[in-house]
Formats: sequence, C-alpha cells, structure tokens
Amino acid sequence: MDAPPLAAPPPLRVSPELPLEIVEDIFILVPPEDCAFLLRAALACKTWAHLFASRGFSRRYRQRHRGAAPLLGFLANLADTGGAARFIPATISGGGFRPFRADSHGYRAHDARYGRVLLSRVSVTSTTDTTSAQSIFLAVWVPITGEVWRLPPLLRHRPVRSWNAAVICDPFRVVVVGMDTRELFVYTYVPEAHAWFVFAAGKPVSDQLDGDVAGVLVSDALHFVLLKGTRILKYHLLTREVSTIRLPNRRRAYGPRITLMAMEDGRRLGFAEVCTVTNILRFMALNIGRHGETSWEMIRFIDLHDKLPAEAISPLGFLPRVVAVAEGVDVVFLKTADGLTLDLKSGKVTKIPMTNGFFDIIPYVSFYVPVLKAALVVPSGVGTSGGASTSGNNVQHVDHLG
Repeated sequence: MDAPPLAAPPPLRVSPELPLEIVEDIFILVPPEDCAFLLRAALACKTWAHLFASRGFSRRYRQRHRGAAPLLGFLANLADTGGAARFIPATISGGGFRPFRADSHGYRAHDARYGRVLLSRVSVTSTTDTTSAQSIFLAVWVPITGEVWRLPPLLRHRPVRSWNAAVICDPFRVVVVGMDTRELFVYTYVPEAHAWFVFAAGKPVSDQLDGDVAGVLVSDALHFVLLKGTRILKYHLLTREVSTIRLPNRRRAYGPRITLMAMEDGRRLGFAEVCTVTNILRFMALNIGRHGETSWEMIRFIDLHDKLPAEAISPLGFLPRVVAVAEGVDVVFLKTADGLTLDLKSGKVTKIPMTNGFFDIIPYVSFYVPVLKAALVVPSGVGTSGGASTSGNNVQHVDHLG
C-alpha cells in the first residue's frame, strides 16, 4: 500500500516590517553609554544605519538624553597657525572619534553646540583713507559628518569695534552680536533663507566684547563676556532685549579672566575662574530675585595645589587660568605652561595631548556611533523627525575649509 502523499508545508509567515517611526521610537531609548547596541543594530540593517545617521534621529536622541553626550574632543586655536583651529580627539571619552579633517585651514573655532562648530575668519577691506568696511566670514562645520555650511559674508560699512557669535538651536541658527562706534547690532543667520537678518539693538556699551571667550546659552538668552572683565552682556533671543550683568568683586578692570558656563541643564548662568593669589578654582552661580535683582554665590571651590603638578602653579611659571568648561560632562580646561584638563567628577588631571601653544579652546560634546560615519548619505524619506535637507548651494560636503 502506497504511503499517503506528504502534505504541503504551510506557507511561511513573514513578520510585518515595523514602520520606521516605531523603530525610531524604540532605538531612541538606548542610553548613550550603550552605544555599542546601536552599532550592532546598524551593522545588522542598512536601513537602520541610515536612520541612525539622519539628523532627525540625532536631534531627537540629543533631546531625549540631554546633557549625557560625551566629550569627543576639542578645537584648539593654535599659536603656530596664527589662531587657526585644530581638532584634538579626547583620549577616552571620545570613543576614538576623529573628524575627516583635523585642521580648519585659516578658520578660528568660535563656538560649538548641538554637534556643530562655528568657525570664523575676519577680513578688513579699506574703502577710503579714513573709513573701512569689514567683512566677517563664518562657517558652520559638523565634524562627525564633514558637512560645512558657508554663510554669506556679513558686511559692515563701518569698522567693527568688537563682536562675538554663537551657534544655537536645532535646526541651527547663528547669532552675531557686535558694536561699532555708533550702535550695538545683532545679526541672525537663518539657513532656510540663506540670509542674515539684522536688528539694531541700541547704543554701544562703554566696553568691548571679548571675542576670545565663547558665549553661553542660558534660558533663551546668550551671554558674552565684556573685555574689561567687570560685566557680562546679555541678549535675550525672544524679546531682543540687551542688558548687562555686573560680575562680583571686580574693583578694577582686567582682573582674572573668567569662563562662562551653563548650570542646572542650561537654566542658570555661572562662571569659573582661578584666583591669581590663592590658585583657588571657584565656580560662581547667578541668583535672580523676584524683582530682577541679581547676586552671585560661590557653589564650589577647588584648591589647585591639591590637584595640579607643582610646576603648573609655580610662582615663576605660568599661572593657571580657566579657558573652557565642557557643558554637561564636568570637564574644565586649564591653561598652564601646558594645557590640562580637570575632571570634576573623578578629580583626574590629564595633560592635553598637543605640543603647540594655544590661544583658547572650544570643547566638542556630541553623540557619536562609529559605524554611522560610513552612512552619511541619508535616503529621502528616512528619518521621521524632519531633519532639514542638506541640498543647496550653501551646504558642502568637503574635506577642508579654504
């Protein structure tokens, strides 16, 4: 008797593909310290790799894990390049990140925020024997992707006494605050229009902006140090009001140099400085009263004699001063005979790995997954958070700035 024919196997049931919106909602929950999980997921699926590389995912990830991004490195404006910036990778926390190009080729690092670096180069062109026009050339660089936005030249027909600038928002904006002999002005660059919008904020203050100290964003307002070191200039982004905040214990101008910092997740203004007499590193925070009155309080101090090597604070050597504070990671950059970093959590002091002298430093804090460096071209429609398109004449994928 013949055996009964074998029954046909049931048809394979293919699991329905999850919409990218749900995939993004799942992976957005992965904590930054477990970036290896994102790496494995990106290697398993090219579509996921493109999703993770999209600016929309990056923006949502930063918003979800605000303040948790690692220090990937810093940009040092070097003495032997005339102030042009070079990217120096962080030794451990950066996870081995290195940008496509380390040198900025004639551009100075001015600010960094949300994974973007603001670069500047100033050119003065004489127009007559008595007047001159000044053009400020700015660019926004994303070290992780290599993208560069070349901004239109910002032309002033009167000599600019001083200025400072910051890159803000996500999608980004660039704000330039400056003064000439007649007015204090504010320019805002809007990438959607590829244009500057100007706002005359009033008469200039009796001081100049310190362009060597990066500004800080606190509670919808930009804050910049004034050159004499006795006041801070505040520009409110929503109301466009300009005011000044007096610094504590400043009986004379040009005292110890301070570095501004955002405290309490960007809700409170603070600064760090080193006392030149005691070598005490102190952190000050601003209090604002019910009626707008201001006062400062010291919230922490560190005796650098207990932290730094003896030669770093020798009376015959270079007295230490704060040149930068990496927001969200509690790392202070100090300029001594050599450059040093001080981790406020562990107390560890590390020598900055470079042999050339530097003028100032801009920390670079951002999320980074190594495999995403190879997935920079994002297909249209991938990424549900509405990242702005990179097409257009003002966006260039280049290896250098010339």
